[in-house]
Amino acid sequence: PQASPCTADAWSGVSCRGGRVVAVNLADAGLKIVSLEPLSGLTALERVLLAGNDAGNATLPASWAQLQQLAVVDLTGADVVGGLPEAWGTMTALQQLLLSGNRLTGMLPASWAGMAALNSL
Repeated sequence: PQASPCTADAWSGVSCRGGRVVAVNLADAGLKIVSLEPLSGLTALERVLLAGNDAGNATLPASWAQLQQLAVVDLTGADVVGGLPEAWGTMTALQQLLLSGNRLTGMLPASWAGMAALNSL
């Protein structure tokens, strides 16, 4: 059976509430991130803090739009590439999106105008 990050032997850098993962705080952990997509399965996620890791060539997944409780994303210096997902415009809880030090391209999607809670970009 697969180990759960929310058991008594909690995983370092992973916070849970009610048996569900609400935060991933692995900033500066020396990780080599191949894809950010798998985090979209953590539907109670509120905080993703992966600044300072190496996500070289990983993109911002449109599937994160389903993370309706996600309030803070910090990918500072993670070397993420590509554009900003149009679908993220539905992320009404997103307050902080920290993306400096990446290789992002394109314009800010018009759909993001509805992200009223976003106060730090």
